[in-house]
Amino acid sequence: MTTLTVALVRQALRACIETRWRPAAESDDGYLPPYAPGCQLCEVMADNGCYGCPVNEFTGHIGCQATPYQAWGVAGDRAERINHAKAEADFLEMLDQHYFGDGSSGRVEKMRNKWQTP
Repeated sequence: MTTLTVALVRQALRACIETRWRPAAESDDGYLPPYAPGCQLCEVMADNGCYGCPVNEFTGHIGCQATPYQAWGVAGDRAERINHAKAEADFLEMLDQHYFGDGSSGRVEKMRNKWQTP
């Protein structure tokens, strides 16, 4: 079981933005890069499911439902994929500021209280 820390969860969130969604948004087709790892946030939250994940905390849904990721997955053309990839990257950036930026200590503590400890 991975011991979750604020630093680990934020690092995973930042990695998801920087290795998956920003490259997709800046690509010619809106697809994730072929070298992109799986969602780093999902990987570190695996022992908790979605419980306590910043995305789950914000949306109240599991599996990244109610995020631009859902629309990206069913986008019909290149322009739509690029727009949804950009929207997902922007959404995750907003979560980074919401939970880990200045003045967010109460929000991060609420989320952290849901993490299982070994």
